[in-house]
Amino acid sequence: MKKRYEIGSFFGKENNNYVACNDIYKDNSLNHLIKDNFYFFESGRSAISAIIEDVEKQTSNKVCLIPSYVCDTVVKPFTIKGWKVYFYQLNEKLEPIESELKRLVKKHKPSVIFLILYYGNDSIASMRKYLKSWEVDNEEHFCVEDLTQAFFYLKKLELGKIDKMKYQVSSMRKWFPVPDGGVANLYYEPNYITKIEPEYQSYQTTAQSLKGRYLDGEGVSKSEFLRLHRLAEDALDHRYEVLPMHKESYDYIAMMDWNWMYERRNENATFLKKKIDKIPDVNAFLECEKETAPLYVPILVEERVGTTQVFAQC
Repeated sequence: MKKRYEIGSFFGKENNNYVACNDIYKDNSLNHLIKDNFYFFESGRSAISAIIEDVEKQTSNKVCLIPSYVCDTVVKPFTIKGWKVYFYQLNEKLEPIESELKRLVKKHKPSVIFLILYYGNDSIASMRKYLKSWEVDNEEHFCVEDLTQAFFYLKKLELGKIDKMKYQVSSMRKWFPVPDGGVANLYYEPNYITKIEPEYQSYQTTAQSLKGRYLDGEGVSKSEFLRLHRLAEDALDHRYEVLPMHKESYDYIAMMDWNWMYERRNENATFLKKKIDKIPDVNAFLECEKETAPLYVPILVEERVGTTQVFAQC
């Protein structure tokens, strides 16, 4: 059977790149990156919902500032729970515009500022000092760092190399070949809902298994695993409850060789950037910082009207 290769899309199931250890946490990189106050969820949006519930135990002020360049799955957990959401603008490097953000903080008096580290970079580096000062100035102020695009920043944050905000959150299913997964640190133990049928996880597990067989060269219909993946995504679109990560996903991530993942992501990003730089009218406009790994390589493509931002997956 001849193996097949694809760029992007979703992961097929694979059985490689585990590390051998008798205990899930013993001598594993997961233990070094994620401490006791981190909890695991079905998705990034479920993890955000858990953070919101955690914050609501500490303040009644339900006002949040969110960057304007954002997926609606970040916004919905707040609006579903009755929060007022205001958006702040970013500059061409996807960094918060300092004067704008400070103006909105003064005007709306939020309890939460949601921050996104875009494409493997510390997009809030120039404002960390201000944000940390705002956060410690009032016990009802909370900054949330979304590391979905910069997952390996957890290591830098845990080692104290840069100021760490009160909350970190990330989707894990975008980084690893698992059907579900999200993570967030909390001050209180989450109130997981377990009675909701995990139709998303079931669809996605089957889709990944079929895709894995397809990539191995077996006679599997591509249209079938794409159909199941779409059913999974449609099911996930309606799931914003605080739901736990499935055990199969948890076990895989716990046994994953994170060093291999880190190195492979950087190799892929370097390869993509070298090839992209040779294409006329295409600009890979952000460099990934050292000691992290990118989820995407963002590029700018000149269109007939204006400039459109797209990205290539590592």
